[in-house]
Amino acid sequence: MKIHRSFFKSFLAVFVLLTGTGLIAASVTAKDEVPAELVKKLTTTFSGIQPADVTPAPMKGWYQIKDGTAMGYVTEDGNYFIEGDLIDLKTDTNLSERQRESSRLETMAGVSKSQMIEFSSGKPKHWVTVFTDVDCGYCRMFHNQIADYNKKGIGIRYMFFPTAGPGSPAYKKAEAVWCADDPAAALTAAKAGQEVVPGNCKNPIALHYQIARQVGARGTPAIITDKGRLIGGYKPPAALLADLDR
Repeated sequence: MKIHRSFFKSFLAVFVLLTGTGLIAASVTAKDEVPAELVKKLTTTFSGIQPADVTPAPMKGWYQIKDGTAMGYVTEDGNYFIEGDLIDLKTDTNLSERQRESSRLETMAGVSKSQMIEFSSGKPKHWVTVFTDVDCGYCRMFHNQIADYNKKGIGIRYMFFPTAGPGSPAYKKAEAVWCADDPAAALTAAKAGQEVVPGNCKNPIALHYQIARQVGARGTPAIITDKGRLIGGYKPPAALLADLDR
């Protein structure tokens, strides 16, 4: 009996410790291919998975399944599946997170800067994309220090992630901010608790919301670095700069 389910409803922190089993391969070469029967089985078992989402894993006899930033590993016969992170114990490297970073960078590269609200000064040393919710307390704390982030050489590009979802008050406020004559000023006003006059215009809020979920944001503020790393939660300017410099 086939089991059809949505792929990766939640992230389970499963650390795969395979060094002692001899399953860790040196590397995956470009010539490695995924057996057609395995692809067929996996795309049938997991709804939404495409053939391109199944690739060789850095372990002999295993393959990786990726859905955005969520991923897991399956045996070559398609009978055993592990959901979680793969750790290379020799280098202490989270290989799954490396894949997520690449996926986030690829996703963010497809978003036009004209679809974001930018705050910067001079030539920033770092750029980060921040998914924000107008009504989020920590988001407001972050924005209250926007000048300090900029002074430390951090450019901010905002996208909206009203966590209550489409139709919520925060979602409608995001649309109002975007449709204002000066979205940056409107965002500052909204985060200060001021009312923004509702507007009606074509806006990217639905796209922002979709991308936030795609890159793995679970709350706000969610910060995507220029290396594709996800920093969840508020960080003061000095702490964020130190993190980015590392």
